[in-house]
Amino acid sequence: MDRVITYRKIGFAVRMARESRGISQRELADASGVSLRTIVYLEGGKANNIGIEKVLTLFKVLSIEMWISDSGGDIVENKNPGRMASYDDAMAYMFGGGNE
Repeated sequence: MDRVITYRKIGFAVRMARESRGISQRELADASGVSLRTIVYLEGGKANNIGIEKVLTLFKVLSIEMWISDSGGDIVENKNPGRMASYDDAMAYMFGGGNE
């Protein structure tokens, strides 16, 4: 099963989470360190490539859960069975360290 997540879908998720928490784009920018302009573009479906680190940072600040799987559909293992892989687990998996 192929699940492709586009920046448009990510932007929609960010906007929904942000609005449900009652925070402004400026407040999200201040809390995350991601520029206001990037957040505006992402939420508007206009971001082409903002980078996974910024996306993961926004997800962390907004408490958005994300599942990562390999091409076989297996969920990335983490060091704390019974819960979703953390931000740090995901970053280690993608940028070095893997599932050590």
